[in-house]
Amino acid sequence: KTQIMNLTKAYVPRRQSASTQNDIKGVYRASRPLANIVEHEGDFTIELATPGFKRENLGLNVKNGVLEITGQVDQTGDVSNYARKEFEAQPFTKRFGLHESVDVNKVSAHYNDGVLSVTLPKREEEKKREISIL
Repeated sequence: KTQIMNLTKAYVPRRQSASTQNDIKGVYRASRPLANIVEHEGDFTIELATPGFKRENLGLNVKNGVLEITGQVDQTGDVSNYARKEFEAQPFTKRFGLHESVDVNKVSAHYNDGVLSVTLPKREEEKKREISIL
């Protein structure tokens, strides 16, 4: 089950039991990957920690005011005989409800060093502007 995070409200993921998450190690996949959301004067930026993913396995789309970010795992990777394996990339879907001030036609993203950064520009009329006093 995926959860929708709203850019205008604080979000605290519910802690769920390992059995609920179907994960015996207790990793809380409902909150993965972890995200930072920053509001600047002219835009919002979402940073997602996505180490282990290739750029071509990440996807973004916007529909009905919701930004959906997905990550797929390349199943043709290394099939080593691990003596111990504590981490691996997991497929994910993460959704963010967009504030009406976001200009969805100008959303952009880049991927660098395992961090996906999504820039959500604000509409021109929403940006702060100085008004001169006459």
